Amino acid sequence: MSSLNVVLTADKTQFQNYFSDPIILPKNASVCMTKANMVLPVFVQNILKVPELTALERANECLEIVIDGIYKTISWTDFFTAYTQYENILNIEPTLDAAKFFSGEYEFWTNNYVYLEGSPGGTADGDKPKISWVISRAITNAYAFYDATDCSEYDDIAFGIGNEPVGDPIISITRPAFGGNAAVLYNNIQLNATKKLNTKLNITYVPYKRSDDTTIPLDLSAAENRANFTWNGGTNTITSTAVVGESAMACGNVGEFEVNGGYIRCIPTISGGTSAWGLSLEGRGHGVGDNYLPLNNFPVETIDIGIEYAINNGNPVYRIIDGQIINAAYDGAAASTIYSAHYKPSRAICKFTSANDVFAILCKRGNIINGTYEYVFDILMGIDGADIKTFTTIYTSKQTLNSSSIDLVPLFMSSVNQANNRFTNIQFLQQSVDTQIQGNNKWFEDYSLDDTIKIQPHLDGRNNQEVNFWSAVGLHSYHQTATGQLNQSTKVVSYEGTPLNKIVGWKTNFKDQDNTNTNESFYWIGKRRLAEFYKFDTVSETWVVNKDDGLGFLPKYLNVYLLNLTVKNYSGTYNNFKAGTNAAVDTTTGEDRLVGTVPILIDDPTVPQELTIQYEPFNVFYRPLNNPDNYTINEFMIEISFKDFTTDQRKTIDDIIGILKIELNLKRGADPNVKKIMGMSGLMPVI
Repeated sequence: MSSLNVVLTADKTQFQNYFSDPIILPKNASVCMTKANMVLPVFVQNILKVPELTALERANECLEIVIDGIYKTISWTDFFTAYTQYENILNIEPTLDAAKFFSGEYEFWTNNYVYLEGSPGGTADGDKPKISWVISRAITNAYAFYDATDCSEYDDIAFGIGNEPVGDPIISITRPAFGGNAAVLYNNIQLNATKKLNTKLNITYVPYKRSDDTTIPLDLSAAENRANFTWNGGTNTITSTAVVGESAMACGNVGEFEVNGGYIRCIPTISGGTSAWGLSLEGRGHGVGDNYLPLNNFPVETIDIGIEYAINNGNPVYRIIDGQIINAAYDGAAASTIYSAHYKPSRAICKFTSANDVFAILCKRGNIINGTYEYVFDILMGIDGADIKTFTTIYTSKQTLNSSSIDLVPLFMSSVNQANNRFTNIQFLQQSVDTQIQGNNKWFEDYSLDDTIKIQPHLDGRNNQEVNFWSAVGLHSYHQTATGQLNQSTKVVSYEGTPLNKIVGWKTNFKDQDNTNTNESFYWIGKRRLAEFYKFDTVSETWVVNKDDGLGFLPKYLNVYLLNLTVKNYSGTYNNFKAGTNAAVDTTTGEDRLVGTVPILIDDPTVPQELTIQYEPFNVFYRPLNNPDNYTINEFMIEISFKDFTTDQRKTIDDIIGILKIELNLKRGADPNVKKIMGMSGLMPVI
């Protein structure tokens, strides 16, 4: 036999192949692996550990955020609060607290999505949030009228777990009993193997967050703010009095109106003549007494957006005031400008229920047009006591305000010599701090970030874990050498989108061993049971990566062994002192022979994958079997394994996908040159 090619196939990496006809290995045979084809499941889980922080350090800032000039800081405590607001995190980790979270060992799972499902009654079902979700929730919590939504992009990865039935061991993990919590069997766990492409947050203007807040009464008690109106503080009501030749007017000079989702509301009662109320958009002056002056000549044209009421054929009716109509007039002697209210419709023909229907004017921001800010005013109508969101919108107007810091002034009027026209239960939403900052930001450093988004880590220079944490997230960070020093960490700034809806994004840095003890990856080769990847740690009482079964580093190659290969027979006698001398034959235990290595070449070691191996060595290397005589064999026992260099242990492969194929070539080797081996000593080896 010059050489013999053997093709071995199996559906596992430890197997026996039997031959129908025995193979005679020639004396001093050598073997070489010439081809290896297989598909291995390679599972990868990246983790990012939360920095270890004391109770005092948790109050420190961790992020600086600017949205449209509104500067906010987020502390580590805020970050943890956002984490616990994830829908079901406390289902799977019911005892999670700040001490566990900031222990230095708590894990974010940064690539794969794992939903623990199948607990009895579903009461313990849940999953861990992604860090981008936590950042977005912390931003949402910090802002009065902006919401951040995580819309990060992922690639789905095929990984040998598909449609296993409920209860299959592959998709089952038991959470042991701990504390007062009973053991839970999750028997239908959902795994979505993914790779995160980038972090992306959608920042949306949400004025109705403010609309949910509680209104306060509009204080019209000061006499200088009223003319021919009486005030009832118990019901927040003003009532007109009849004065010959004079109308009634009240000005809301107390309070600052919210223009980002704020509203003012009242219940009008029309007894006769005409009444009106609405907002003036010019704002109040700086001094204490620099307020609007109530007049007595029914100046309805001073209302920029509002409603006018009257009685038509016994029916209470209204029409909308939307700005002014400006006309130039000439009386033959002098020119003048005449201002009159712009009505919609032109006649009051819209019916309502006097002393019952609630009218409201809600203000929210619109787009930026030619450098000016557009604001949208919705006129609403509803029932007293109902949620403002259930009111009917009866008109919408767009007005221009160059700054959200302008204090809109409510105005109320009743026509000349008309008593008992009332505005009852006048309530409004007070201006938020965010609106004040937004309106005044042009005087400060962050004015350059008007109509933009900025996200930047904030570090105190005392904790390396913080630096590594944000660097892994993709927000590369640097130490500050002194408290109060200007933050030098990399900032992410975005202008993408519209003034009401923007996108900010950046590349993540979740790479294996990038940051020691903070950003790590663990690997499993030839394993598919989720219980081998994840476990519940009863000491920390949190879900963690199962490091007992995982590898800290990927092996560089696989080893192909011929197992238990016996190439010598021994015969003779031995002394049996109990039974005398007996003849016997003793066969030595077979030896494991390494016949080849297969390189593990992975393009992206940060993601799970089905690794296809099609390997043929460029330079074949024959390994001697050291059989001194011809040897007959009718089976090969094969093992494909690898060495864990961290523990120096040989690791077997439990699962493959499909069928593997190994090709071996056997040939007779050269006889040993005994003279060369032994030199000129004259000694001869015993074979």
